[in-house]
Amino acid sequence: MLTAWMCLGVSLSLHANTPRLTACVGEPITFPTQIEAVSARIISYAWDFGDPSSGPANFSDLESPSHIYDQIGEYLVSLTIESVLGPMDTIFTKVEVFPRPQPDFWIDGVCVSSPTKFGAEVLRGTTGGWIWQWDFGDGKGSAVGKQVAYQYSDPGKYEVTLKVISRGGCEVSATDTVNLLPAPLGPRLTGDSICFGDRALLLAETADSVQIFWYEQMSDTAAIGMGHRFVTEPLAFSEKYYAEVHTGQLCRSVRKSITAAVFSEEDVSIRIDPGVVLEDPNTPLSFSVFPEQPIQSYIWDFGNGESSQAANPVWNNWSPGQYEVSVMLQNSKGCALTLRESFTLQIDQEIKFPEAFSPNGDGIQDEFFISAPKLKVFYLKVLDDFGQIWFETRDRLFRWDGMGPDGEPAPAGFYQVQVMGNDEYGTDLGIQGSLMLLR
Repeated sequence: MLTAWMCLGVSLSLHANTPRLTACVGEPITFPTQIEAVSARIISYAWDFGDPSSGPANFSDLESPSHIYDQIGEYLVSLTIESVLGPMDTIFTKVEVFPRPQPDFWIDGVCVSSPTKFGAEVLRGTTGGWIWQWDFGDGKGSAVGKQVAYQYSDPGKYEVTLKVISRGGCEVSATDTVNLLPAPLGPRLTGDSICFGDRALLLAETADSVQIFWYEQMSDTAAIGMGHRFVTEPLAFSEKYYAEVHTGQLCRSVRKSITAAVFSEEDVSIRIDPGVVLEDPNTPLSFSVFPEQPIQSYIWDFGNGESSQAANPVWNNWSPGQYEVSVMLQNSKGCALTLRESFTLQIDQEIKFPEAFSPNGDGIQDEFFISAPKLKVFYLKVLDDFGQIWFETRDRLFRWDGMGPDGEPAPAGFYQVQVMGNDEYGTDLGIQGSLMLLR
């Protein structure tokens, strides 16, 4: 606290507890005094604000005067007080004057479909240690920084406010109105289906007053084409492209995708229903091309002398074994393609066995057996973790009581069961699993 003590018992101070005052250029600063007179009455105040360039305004005889500094810098302020008993002491304080910002800002982007960018500009003064506070005017958004971006959720007019606070606490605000335009409607796209190695023609329908830009990826910033028609490079397989609308105000629509479909093996395949493992050998097999295509002709060859020109032929006379089915296709544009599918037809043999048994003579799960009614040739063996065979048989109707080949009981624990054989069609089949023996 700047305080001067006089022998006459007068205590006075400038701006108590503040050894250095601060001010902003062009704004008045008031100098309050705290006087406690004990035995003398104050009759005059003589202020010198240390600002001679201000002329007569540099002086004041008021008790708590104000002064406006027009230049940044540090000033020495003095106050001399006179009482009825004569002149008293002079006290001093310093004032540091900081620049008063003159902010302005620019706005980039007036479309609700993309973030709007804001940037501050300061017309006077250095900006070290300054703070930029933004209010985007929609009641929801704010930010701090010299350059910021904000995504509005709705179109409309918003009053944006920028408050700039200098290093000395000088605050100035600037406002401007941003008119957010709605996003344009996206284009209506039409794809194309082409032959291998051809170019695709992609079409976009929109209003006449907008432009169409084409992209290879959803996130690309560089367009590969512009206009309502886009012709691709020669394609070996199907490709997806993207298009968006740009208005005269550079507003962008949502980017949409469209496919240039190439009639190739990469995009279609042969489907067999209900599958290649069947429970009943009399189950008919249905063949089709997946996914559906605008195909005009089919020529199926089932590899056994049978053929068909139906779109979805049905095959009834089959037996387990390996096959290769092919189909020659031709679409509406004359593109030809041959598909081939190799597969093995099998009968589900329903080989089932329990996971555990307990040969302890209590009449409950005392024996281990399996169900494999469709196997014509059969072989089973039970091994421990060391590979020792504890039981083996070729009898499909076997029942194992848990005794080893030497007549000793097999110890409790886990065993591996392996079943091998073939069915009535000569198809080799096999299954293995784990068996727990409990004592």
